Amino acid sequence: MTSRSRYKAAIIGSGSIAGRVALPSKTGDRLTHAGAYKAHSKIQLVASADIKSSHAKELAERWNIPKYYTDYLEMIKDVRPDIVSICVDTNEHKEVFMQSLRSKIPAIFCEKPLSDNLSSAVKMQKAADESDTIVSINYHRRWNQTFKQLKQKLVAN
Repeated sequence: MTSRSRYKAAIIGSGSIAGRVALPSKTGDRLTHAGAYKAHSKIQLVASADIKSSHAKELAERWNIPKYYTDYLEMIKDVRPDIVSICVDTNEHKEVFMQSLRSKIPAIFCEKPLSDNLSSAVKMQKAADESDTIVSINYHRRWNQTFKQLKQKLVAN
């Protein structure tokens, strides 16, 4: 992924972790994909997609996202994002992930778990390894202040 002044991000799926429902944080951490993108100066959140139009619209309105879609493939074709967050149900991850790879999205941030079965996860990993796409799976909250403090305490002892 080449360096540029701003990257276009899009979110596929509009549940809680995507940002449709605000998640509380006592530490000020960004706990949703939309919240993290909106807080980052180098990322412009340009679109969201969900099969339920009302959910896609609600996410777009909550986070001032300029475009929303019910078809994520149409969204990808239209806005050509640099980054997509995959926030759909786990059983839909493989299809959306593989389509995102085929669409040559430069970076994919997929919610956990990667897949609902090992066979699909292995196929997804192999496809990602054979692509030029940067892939990150949201398994850990390594930047969460609670986890940082816990690590510091463990290291100190």
